[in-house]
Amino acid sequence: MNQSEILVSVIIPVYNNKQYIAMCLNSVIDQSHTNLEVIVVDDGSTDGVDAIIREYAKNDKRITAIFTDNHGPSHARMCGVKVAKGDYIQYLDSDDTLLPHAISGLLERALATNADIVAAPFLFCCNRKVERESDELGFDEMDGQEYLGAILANKAYGSLWANFQKRSLYQRFSLESPPIHYGEDIIWMTQFLVNNPKVVTIKTPIIHYNRVATSITQDFTKEKYSHFRAYQLWIEAFLKDRSLLNPYDESLARMRVSTTLTGIARSYFDYLAIDMKRLMDDLKKYPHFIDMLDRRQRKMVKIYRISSFLGYWNVRRYQK
Repeated sequence: MNQSEILVSVIIPVYNNKQYIAMCLNSVIDQSHTNLEVIVVDDGSTDGVDAIIREYAKNDKRITAIFTDNHGPSHARMCGVKVAKGDYIQYLDSDDTLLPHAISGLLERALATNADIVAAPFLFCCNRKVERESDELGFDEMDGQEYLGAILANKAYGSLWANFQKRSLYQRFSLESPPIHYGEDIIWMTQFLVNNPKVVTIKTPIIHYNRVATSITQDFTKEKYSHFRAYQLWIEAFLKDRSLLNPYDESLARMRVSTTLTGIARSYFDYLAIDMKRLMDDLKKYPHFIDMLDRRQRKMVKIYRISSFLGYWNVRRYQK
């Protein structure tokens, strides 16, 4: 089959992004690869963005608009997957934009290698201005479990929109979508990657990743911190249940240490007793993690080792 004849599904979850949705949709409908179905899922928006979505769907028959109650991005994406008909799926957040030749480049690489997933770099942007390119992916091809290790070690990106996928992955493997609204991308990717799909990379950036103050990754509230912590614990339990934890243990431990320190820095103490105990265990198992701590944090750990009671109150004093 000629590349131009292959259908690609672009799935865009939307929640209250009236300011950015037009630029997002324009970047998709103007792709050099034109054989697209664009599935826009409005996840219960209240800012009037639905009117813009309806207008675009009216003017371009490739666009399908779905309107649901607010259930979060995982639910919105799955609504898109259920109606998608493309051979491949590309996700896009509604405040981001695709570069003009993104789909054609991804598709060319996928077909040339018969890959299940094409991992792609992207451009970090702020206020629509490019700041830098994402870190280079240091491989051309690897199996899924190796790629999961790279993601957990922060050597690759677990965002769904940075990983062009065969739609058949969703038919081959069932997905769990726990009610977690931070890290849900990596939860899906973990479930795919443990089954060892073939992963390749592309060198050309595909997306302008626009950081805005209202995005979930920027507005880091106490509730979002709890989800941030929960997704890591979910992945740990998932891998342990499948006897796959050992290769990723150090990366997950490093994440736990970082997350605990983040919670302390932001005065989120709901899980302090549990997380500090695990931090002590992780530092004992991986002594070099001490390099992650500054002088005051090391003192905090030293006191906690002597007494968890004294350590707790020292942490509160450290925070102040």
